[in-house]
Amino acid sequence: MGALLRFIAFQAGWFACILGAAHGRSMLGPLCSAGVVGLHLAMTTRRRREAVLVASVALIGFAMDSAQVRLGVFEPIHGDPSFRLVPLWFVALWANFATLLTGPLGWLRGRYVLAGVLGAAGGPLSYEAGARMGAIIWTTDWIVALSSIAMEWAFATPLLIWLARVLPGGDQPIAAVKRITDVSEEAPHA
Repeated sequence: MGALLRFIAFQAGWFACILGAAHGRSMLGPLCSAGVVGLHLAMTTRRRREAVLVASVALIGFAMDSAQVRLGVFEPIHGDPSFRLVPLWFVALWANFATLLTGPLGWLRGRYVLAGVLGAAGGPLSYEAGARMGAIIWTTDWIVALSSIAMEWAFATPLLIWLARVLPGGDQPIAAVKRITDVSEEAPHA
């Protein structure tokens, strides 16, 4: 799938998640994002690798944003306040984002500082847009909330770019590490 098509599909998934949650249709986002991920997987030759990447990013995002909710940074609309975890539509946002890592954001491979800077800027803008559209509520001071989101994405973006690189089939597959250790084990021992 071309970079422009991936970006357009990502935006459609993002708006479906945010506007669906804000208007009481919280399953609209996950359904649309499932379509985006399905299209992404259908158009790649590395389906298993990309599916593992999407699932990994969704899990990482679930943990990171649930931590933000537990810390009192924001409250998602249609979340379960008793569990203090992000709802499915929030996890779908992360799965949707994962479809960009090997395409439109692939140029960030190896540029981890830049990825962190872009994440620190883009993350808070995205969450603030979600808040203004009614999908989340800031539950702490606005500056504190945006700073916390900036720190999250300054860490998450380079991590996810790195993950997209090291998964088997990426630029630096984990199998390469195994080959290096296999060679060292073949060396004669003194």
